[in-house]
Amino acid sequence: MPVFELPPNLGRSATRSLSLLFVLKEFQEANQLLATFPDFITNTLRGAHLSDEMTEVLSFVDKFYLLSVASRWVRKRGLFDLLCFYCEILLQASGAANELTPMVMEETRRLILGFRSKMVAWKRTPALHPLDAIFAYCLEIYEELTDKMRQLFQSLTPNFIESRTDENVLIHLIENRKKLNAYLGEGTIEHLLKALSPNGFSLLRTAICEGFTRRGFSAFYEEKEPLLDILEHELEEEEACLAQSPTLCS
Repeated sequence: MPVFELPPNLGRSATRSLSLLFVLKEFQEANQLLATFPDFITNTLRGAHLSDEMTEVLSFVDKFYLLSVASRWVRKRGLFDLLCFYCEILLQASGAANELTPMVMEETRRLILGFRSKMVAWKRTPALHPLDAIFAYCLEIYEELTDKMRQLFQSLTPNFIESRTDENVLIHLIENRKKLNAYLGEGTIEHLLKALSPNGFSLLRTAICEGFTRRGFSAFYEEKEPLLDILEHELEEEEACLAQSPTLCS
């Protein structure tokens, strides 16, 4: 996957905004790929040519985490590599204290590298390793990676709070909340948005409106306004439900 280098002359605020948007983009794409892994191994690991089948699994993993530098100018990276790349730029430009994100990234790298090492070793002696054991191990790693990706997103909370008035980040979260929730769990993005504006959704709406209007993108804001209306209505319904029956709506 190609790397988009951020312009070096960007200001700190613009770098934070743009890098966080790239983090969100790569997070979605990495999760989209990861979600296909169970079906992939089901269709690939059949046992007829197990060594070759494990090679295919390793090739799939390379799409996620490759860390291959072909030259100074042409860099090939997996989707998780790109996600980490933009996370690192974000952390460098950020004023928010965040020691958790680098920790989760490193834990995820070690998890993938451990998986690769074991698969390479097993590939050399496939007859010694039952197909069901290999399949179960792949599913176990999938579950652990899925959990790590959720942890990574949650670890970025300080950076989302820092960007709580950034209209580009806010509209991206709102526009992609259903896709993100599919990987993070139902209601995750709505909960985050409420945390970014504990005094009410209207303040987020104001920040988005003023941000786009100030930059001359009033028409763009008007185009996205129905999305804000739908979300605000859903949040109001949830609040009303919680007021009537907290247990039922929790």
